[in-house]
Amino acid sequence: MAEACSCGFEDCLLCGAQIASTDAPVAVCEDGKLLDKMGFAPGDVLAVQGLPLERLFFLTAGEAKVLSNRPSGRQQLLYTLGAGEVVGLEALASGIASATVTALTPIQACSISCATAEDLFATDSHTSFRGLRYLLQEREKSWERIQNLGMLGARERIAAFLLSLPEGISGSDGIPLVFSREEIGELTGLTLETVSRHMAALRRDGVIAEDRRGRIRLLDPDALRDLADMAAEETG
Repeated sequence: MAEACSCGFEDCLLCGAQIASTDAPVAVCEDGKLLDKMGFAPGDVLAVQGLPLERLFFLTAGEAKVLSNRPSGRQQLLYTLGAGEVVGLEALASGIASATVTALTPIQACSISCATAEDLFATDSHTSFRGLRYLLQEREKSWERIQNLGMLGARERIAAFLLSLPEGISGSDGIPLVFSREEIGELTGLTLETVSRHMAALRRDGVIAEDRRGRIRLLDPDALRDLADMAAEETG
């Protein structure tokens, strides 16, 4: 039986959500028949573009990458999801996953069936409101990504990308991030060569570091913030 939800996120769509019952409303987080706590290893697939999606995943720890299958057969990295975000919410309308989602780091998630989610949104107005607010916040993030592509230079795009990652930035040693230069290029609209050139410059300036596996570590988040803020002022 699944444990009661204890993710601790103030705006979690599941925390406090209640589903109608013949006897009394049932708290989703406290019902092991409705909620499963699941773990995923890096590379595990949570959703496959174009295939039916039967469950939603509410991430409580870790990062996932969202990929689009291109007509050429290759996959393009669109954006990432982190703790507090949801995999599959948009699929409630069609039952089909709109993108492929794979675990980038070890992930912990609370999962409910799409059928349970539909019942929640239909019967619990508080959950419906939080769901709408979540979708609006995701739309704002999409607009910000589009704005960055249109207004920022190459180095500023990379700085903004590093600062926008869902894990956040804390601690003097930075946070290891599992992204290749090619993936950064896909997310920022830059070529591999351009990303490599500007990443090398950031490394020389002591802003970032990379280990032998190409994992990026942020050493000076304040320098990245200054770079991104300076670009915003110049275009504002």
